[in-house]
Amino acid sequence: GGTTALTLDSSQNATFAGSVTAGDGSNVEQLVVNGTGNASGAALRVNDTNAVTIGMYAPSPTLMFYETDGSADENIMLRVSDGVLQFGTQNDAITSFSSKTTFDQSGNWTLATGDLTLSAGDLSVSNNVNSNTIASVIASNAHGTLFLGASGSGKDTHIVYGNGRDLKFSYSASATATATGTEALRLGGNGVAYFAGDLRIGTTSATSHGAESLRIQGDGSLAPQ
Repeated sequence: GGTTALTLDSSQNATFAGSVTAGDGSNVEQLVVNGTGNASGAALRVNDTNAVTIGMYAPSPTLMFYETDGSADENIMLRVSDGVLQFGTQNDAITSFSSKTTFDQSGNWTLATGDLTLSAGDLSVSNNVNSNTIASVIASNAHGTLFLGASGSGKDTHIVYGNGRDLKFSYSASATATATGTEALRLGGNGVAYFAGDLRIGTTSATSHGAESLRIQGDGSLAPQ
């Protein structure tokens, strides 16, 4: 006539009627789940009739993905520190965490190192708040550079804002992002525009000479005459 707390069936399944608490406070694994599943299976599954919630309560809650395929120091760790969610790497000894990406309480994502690559689709940046800044490129020790590239080499453009407050437009044959190239146009911080080649007005063609309303050539002469 008592209340059932634990049920063990013939399939070796254990069903607990209440909560399960593991651990004695020592600095070792308190609960170990062993399984032989694959990517389509699960060694641990949580079922709930409402929202599934897994709570971690600690001064710095941490989730560790420890890779056991023989590769050294290729582990991923997620943790919360001072209200900031950190995504980073960890060595096998679990002694050297390196934060790579953070997400803070204001909704800001910060990529600490590496590149952000979009392999398919479009990247859309919009701003619905009361701010004039839509996107910004800030380089602390170099030039702020916007690299626009197409498939293959020789099809890229660079828009560079230099430390001298000059806005430069250049091109190169690089197949990867770079801040260097052959300068075509510079809008100087002194208000002067510098053209490396001809200035053509009245045409969009780079080869149909004579169709322009006005062409100022690199040697200073005017065409058509």
